[in-house]
Amino acid sequence: MNVLIGVPDLFVLAGNVRVSLDMAEIFKSLGHEVMVLCSDIRPKSKQYYSLKDIGRYYPIEYLRLSDFEEVPWDNYYMEVLARLGLYEEEPQYELFFSNFESLAYINEDTGQREVFYVNWPDRPGAPSCDIWVNSRYTGQRVTQKWRVMPKVVNPPIRPEMYDPRPTFFQRDIDVIGFGQLYFQKRYKALTPLYERGHETCVIGADVQQDRPKVSKIVANPTFREYTRLLSRSKVFVHPKIGEHFGIAIVEAMASGCATVCHRSGGPLTDIILPDERYGLLFSTEEELVEKVENLLADENEWRRYSQLAVERAKNFSLDRIKSKVGELVGNE
Repeated sequence: MNVLIGVPDLFVLAGNVRVSLDMAEIFKSLGHEVMVLCSDIRPKSKQYYSLKDIGRYYPIEYLRLSDFEEVPWDNYYMEVLARLGLYEEEPQYELFFSNFESLAYINEDTGQREVFYVNWPDRPGAPSCDIWVNSRYTGQRVTQKWRVMPKVVNPPIRPEMYDPRPTFFQRDIDVIGFGQLYFQKRYKALTPLYERGHETCVIGADVQQDRPKVSKIVANPTFREYTRLLSRSKVFVHPKIGEHFGIAIVEAMASGCATVCHRSGGPLTDIILPDERYGLLFSTEEELVEKVENLLADENEWRRYSQLAVERAKNFSLDRIKSKVGELVGNE
């Protein structure tokens, strides 16, 4: 089957771009022909990179440069529709996959199968599309708002590409946060830990918005750079409220970080779980400080949660998610 993957904003460092590329990798590994259609939208920002450098920022195994096509942003959706056969030409693709926009925004029905992968539940899908969601939390919100029953397909990682082996004393960063530097990520929650003398680090795409008061900020790291930083860190903190899934959390867990997340969203429903089976949850900044400092003060407690994190990350491996996708769309 020929699959068109819509990633208009390909050249930004972001979790939804990462998920789109991972899904493209899965479709290709299942034997389907894949084309990733991106646009030339590239504002003058340090977080943007060129296509030839994509492998430095995202782990790519199956995709090649020939699997990408760049079209002008002004004509992007017309190009999508043309490839799906709207203009009385033979459709080039049997399936359209997107986690950015749905064809519902254009109010056109091409007759081709569409999978809309929902990261944000406020975005509707076309009536005929298959709705996949990145977490049970997102699925609950989609059902409440749009009255549909979506399929949960968690984003994948490759656990073997992360190094959980460094011990407690080999890790020189006490607390790390990872994600785009937006205010809503709430990295300011790490500032009290910094002010209490802990080595704190925030890494992520520089959207030129938030600059939390921490020991170190590493902007726009390559994949190799941020995986090394995760392996140097004892505790990973994800303070965002209502995170839809949180692929960075799973990456940190695969790196052996004991993990502390806000008690909401996908981290609550899909990753840590309400009974704190695989990490710790917090509701207030005081609770966050207390739980992080307990981990930093007790090597045995840290080791227990580090091992639980590594085991949990395996649940989101590329092979497991590939099996789920294979069940939904089939192998070629």
